[in-house]
Amino acid sequence: MLEIKTDENNPNITRWQMDPTTTWNDFHESIDKLKTQAESAETPFSVIATTTGQMPRGNALSHLRRLIQVVGDYDTITHFVIVNHKQNPIGQAFVGMALKLFSGHNKLKIVTSEKEALELA
Repeated sequence: MLEIKTDENNPNITRWQMDPTTTWNDFHESIDKLKTQAESAETPFSVIATTTGQMPRGNALSHLRRLIQVVGDYDTITHFVIVNHKQNPIGQAFVGMALKLFSGHNKLKIVTSEKEALELA
């Protein structure tokens, strides 16, 4: 499951909370909601996505590629910050590689703490 909500302290931050049951279908549904939010937003916003450090089974690269594209397509999305509390070096390296390969923008970041995420958002 992937829960989406507005941050309690800052209405310009959207929170994505991913848990171990999150599937790629959940992920793509959330990307579709992100597109809708970006198209209707009157003010720019950031997304902070908190993960468990695990990705669903399957080809993660194609799924991350779609996220990178959508984030880059909308000026109303200022940042998409992934918080990986577990400090999974393999996961961080994988996302870093995907960003270098597919991103023509610098809006998507991976960090290891909530504090870092808030500084970017």
